[in-house]
Amino acid sequence: QDPGLILHPPLLYTGYVGFAVAFAFVVAGLWQGRLDTLWLRRARPWTLAAWLALTLGIALGSYWAYYELGWGGWWFWDPVENASLMPWLIGTALLHSLIVSEKRGAFLTWTALLAILAFSLSLIGTFLVRSGVLTSVHAFAADPTRGIYILALLVAITLPAFILLIQRAPALASRAPYALLSRETGILANNWLMTGACLIVFTGTLYPLAADSLNLGKISVGAPYYNRLIVPLALASLILLGIGPLLRWKNDRARRLAPRLAAVLALALAATLLTLTLADTWQIRTALAVFAAMTAAAAIIVDTTDRLRHRLPITRAYSGMTLAHLGYLITALGITATGLYSNEQDHSL
Repeated sequence: QDPGLILHPPLLYTGYVGFAVAFAFVVAGLWQGRLDTLWLRRARPWTLAAWLALTLGIALGSYWAYYELGWGGWWFWDPVENASLMPWLIGTALLHSLIVSEKRGAFLTWTALLAILAFSLSLIGTFLVRSGVLTSVHAFAADPTRGIYILALLVAITLPAFILLIQRAPALASRAPYALLSRETGILANNWLMTGACLIVFTGTLYPLAADSLNLGKISVGAPYYNRLIVPLALASLILLGIGPLLRWKNDRARRLAPRLAAVLALALAATLLTLTLADTWQIRTALAVFAAMTAAAAIIVDTTDRLRHRLPITRAYSGMTLAHLGYLITALGITATGLYSNEQDHSL
């Protein structure tokens, strides 16, 4: 009854299946004992395609839920929604980690772990959707037999991969040193934030199932849990988005970074004050969220201006990174506006 049905599920499952390619590349590299930049260079386009399909699928599902009056919103922390968000978070971390591993030969163990986790979470998402073990507005008819088969497939595929990674991990130790003040550190911090957010979503999604299995009663984990824990991580990631692109690879100097960072913070503060002046009312949470998003936006402006001034090429990779970061900060501003300024009223007809 809706054209969204034509695109939303196929895009999500294209993203799920796409992470299988990165998983296969990593497992093959581990099996042969040479997880080098060649393997990672081949895996990155497939990972990017899977991440893009999953991003479009989630965005289309959110838009579909938004204009359907029966839903009344665009995100509900529903278990099936969370099932698509978890591999997206790990996939985002994987994309950043692949760049470091390809350019610098660092983070090899971490990159391999993220590739295995991304596909594992895709299988877990399929299990949650198709087994009916969790109560969800998206749920299909409960079929325990189907759930057992999917769970067995998950164990059969991912357990050997994790064992292989543990065996090969000592040989993947990084031989590419980097300083604390470097782009590698910024990307690693971003990965920790993404992984932490995924762990929060994973815990909130499966905790009701675990509690029910242990006879602790029916427990529901709602939006207050997710908002309280994930919002601080999202704000930190936006601030990091404003600092990371300014850093150099391997080693940077505070003396070189300070003027650029000062320009970013000045632009962000000015844009935040202007935005809050135009708003009718605002809160401290609003100011923090707007400032974090404006920091990321200001970093893009400063970095792009520096590139143009020094006549550095604006490559496709740089343009793609910039568009992705812009999309993230615009989404963050939208979430802030709808979360803090929405007004819900009930009327009798």
